[in-house]
Amino acid sequence: MKFYNIKKYMLAPIILLIPGLVSAQSLLLKGKVTDQKNAPVAGASVSEIRSGMNAMANESGYFQIVIAGDGSYEIVVSAIGYESAIITGVLSGQGRTDTIRVILAQNQVSLDNVVIKVPQKASSINSMIRYQKNSQAVAQVLSSEAIGKSPDKNSGDALKRVTGLSIQEGRYVNVRGLGDRYNQATVNGVLLSSSEPDRKAFSFDLFPVSMVENIVINKTFLPEYSGEWAGGLIQINTKNIPAKNFLDVQVGLGMNTQTINQKFYKSSGGKLDWLGFDDGTRGLPSGFPGKNAFANLSEVEKNNWGKVIAGGDWGSGEKNGLATIGQSLRVNGGLTGRLAGKEVAAIFSGGYNRSLNNLSYHNSFFNINDHKADESFAYNNRKNSEEITIGGLGNFSLKLNDDHEFYFRNLISTKATIHTTRRTGKDYEANASTGEDIRAVENGFKSNILFNTQLGGTHQFRNIDLEVGWFGSFGILDQYIPNQRRLQYNRTTVAGKDEWQALISNTLSQKTGSVFYSTLSDYLYNAGVNLKKSFKTGANKQTVKAGYNLQVKDRLYNARPFAISISGNDQGLKGLDESSIFLPDNFGGSSGFGFDEISGMYYRYMANSILHAGYVQFENSIGKKVDIAWGVRYEHFDQVVGSKEPSDPRYTHSAQGDFLPGVNFTLKL
Repeated sequence: MKFYNIKKYMLAPIILLIPGLVSAQSLLLKGKVTDQKNAPVAGASVSEIRSGMNAMANESGYFQIVIAGDGSYEIVVSAIGYESAIITGVLSGQGRTDTIRVILAQNQVSLDNVVIKVPQKASSINSMIRYQKNSQAVAQVLSSEAIGKSPDKNSGDALKRVTGLSIQEGRYVNVRGLGDRYNQATVNGVLLSSSEPDRKAFSFDLFPVSMVENIVINKTFLPEYSGEWAGGLIQINTKNIPAKNFLDVQVGLGMNTQTINQKFYKSSGGKLDWLGFDDGTRGLPSGFPGKNAFANLSEVEKNNWGKVIAGGDWGSGEKNGLATIGQSLRVNGGLTGRLAGKEVAAIFSGGYNRSLNNLSYHNSFFNINDHKADESFAYNNRKNSEEITIGGLGNFSLKLNDDHEFYFRNLISTKATIHTTRRTGKDYEANASTGEDIRAVENGFKSNILFNTQLGGTHQFRNIDLEVGWFGSFGILDQYIPNQRRLQYNRTTVAGKDEWQALISNTLSQKTGSVFYSTLSDYLYNAGVNLKKSFKTGANKQTVKAGYNLQVKDRLYNARPFAISISGNDQGLKGLDESSIFLPDNFGGSSGFGFDEISGMYYRYMANSILHAGYVQFENSIGKKVDIAWGVRYEHFDQVVGSKEPSDPRYTHSAQGDFLPGVNFTLKL
């Protein structure tokens, strides 16, 4: 209490110096606040209306407050659960200090129920279990809290832990035994395109776990979902807006027992390989001619370009020890505040991960002739791969009030794989009885980049119990494969001795002596609106949903397959190892290697598709035991593949409209 008194008296002279607010004299009013049973009301608020001075009753109900001017006062005393009291008067005590007693009457208004609503965190395990339990469809969920307890570095790793899902190559998902072409991926509710040029599949290792809020895998159809899947709909939702400021930094080192202190092969690359970017070392050189221009070059000119592109060391170096240790970095941060009186918030996330993998596998191919299986080849493969993932996320929100909110979501993710595959085994194409021993090597670099930006809003109109959500988004999905090299050797007899000879002939082949470049670019435009209306029939809640979605996709694909050939049969030249066989001096001349591009119209194509989709869905509760979700979705899909010119033999146009009904029953036991 002594400290409290000193503090008040020290503040009083300072306040008196403010012109126009108080006079040059300060007075003191003391008092005690009690209830009607004479019990002290601790924490009661005491405010002097004229001066704006405030005080608070202590645990015994006592307070004191400075009164300015001529000593007249008008104070308001209030406390939770009590009716406020207004007291007026003029100080008249000795030294102009008075003591009063304030009795507060209990508030006669009673509350039957108090409901406190707190938004659940979509990243927590409990909230995701609750979502799975209450979902109208059969769904499985993964929260970031659950993912964070595992060593998973991307969403592809996390999906391995979901029952009923299998992962191919660490990135492609099969649901309930159906291949990847029967699945569909979304990010924040926006449909994603295939990440591959020759198959409908999405590479789920593009999303670092630091960017993921939760993953929902739907296994049954509802009209509000896209109709482009039969196995599963994998919905990836990125980090949500935080409730408070935070910063989280994680640094890690990791090792794989299959790579540490084991032979790990890697071809030479560029200075930015550790970031997952090619610095131009593998790219086509500046001034390299296009397809038509290259086809018109002379043989000498083509061979000269072959010295630049294919000339050099085709071998791969060996790494051991610390060079095979992976590294990771995750940074997450959130900010909240107010702007022009409105709530604003932002969340940022960034991550870097480098890991090394060693995969051994066997593959065989058989031809069926007259109910007999003839083996064409049997290969044992060992693939050493270095994977680098970098991701960044920035989400922003503006909340006008509890009913209206706008959001702006952005993400970018890059995934690069640098690999060397070494192969041994048998090839039965030339010798069907005993086959030929082979050894081969493939060195490659593959980069995928995903960018998506989304603007949207959610609005509640409580007077009519209507919810409205809308969004518009733009996305880019790029794939880049530069300078992928393949070379195969067969064991043959030369001058009575077994030797390894490069499988190079006078024909062009992508199987051996090949150099491959490709680029794939997808541009995605999405827009949509969703409505939700709720009402009650008796004690049961009923919901009606409706919505519309538009998606436009443009694709450009361009591949440049080159191959090395030889017109003669220089066994000494073909017997050189990977490091020296394709040195620049070995190209050209009557007995040297030739270089050319494999022609074909299907190595380049464009595609465009337009999807219109609308749906109506009803969610009805029948008593306390039965829920039913039913409705219909209509989708019209218009697609052009190959070329935009109908006269082009690659041109293919298809248009299809379908009604897609869906019904889900839920019985609560």
